[in-house]
Amino acid sequence: HQPDPIDMRVMVKTSGGASDAAKDRLVEALGTNPAIKVQDKKDISNELASMFTLILNMLYGLLAMAVLVAVLGVINNLAMSVFERSQE
Repeated sequence: HQPDPIDMRVMVKTSGGASDAAKDRLVEALGTNPAIKVQDKKDISNELASMFTLILNMLYGLLAMAVLVAVLGVINNLAMSVFERSQE
């Protein structure tokens, strides 16, 4: 919880539409503050896609571990069954 809400993103709509010149003017006007990023729709889309890809890769890793545990459980079960029958 933040006591004072802060703006995380500011959307700017230009009269001529999105262009590299407008983006360059915004970068020039805002200065070199490292906390401020100027992005267009494509940049934001790429950033979101990379975040989703990271999350998906983490889920694939968890899925692989779950499958490995399941396979080891089946192998253990079969091995114990064979071991018990061979002693009979």
